Amino acid sequence: MSKSKGPEVEQDTGGRVVLFVYRAPKKNHDAMMRVNKKSGDLFRKFGVQLEPFQLTSTHAMTDFTNIAKTVSANQDEEV
Repeated sequence: MSKSKGPEVEQDTGGRVVLFVYRAPKKNHDAMMRVNKKSGDLFRKFGVQLEPFQLTSTHAMTDFTNIAKTVSANQDEEV
């Protein structure tokens, strides 16, 4: 019987996409980018790739739903 020196981390080699969609006041854009950077640094530490995007286009590709049209946001908010 061998003793483990810590928790084993399972390596997941499958592809997975998780989306976090939120709206925030445009005036808080810089603060949200700082939060995204900190969380991105934490996720990368554990081998997860994180890329924040700001929706700027309201045009949908053929046969796709534009998420900007499904998330309710005011003129002073961004998604």
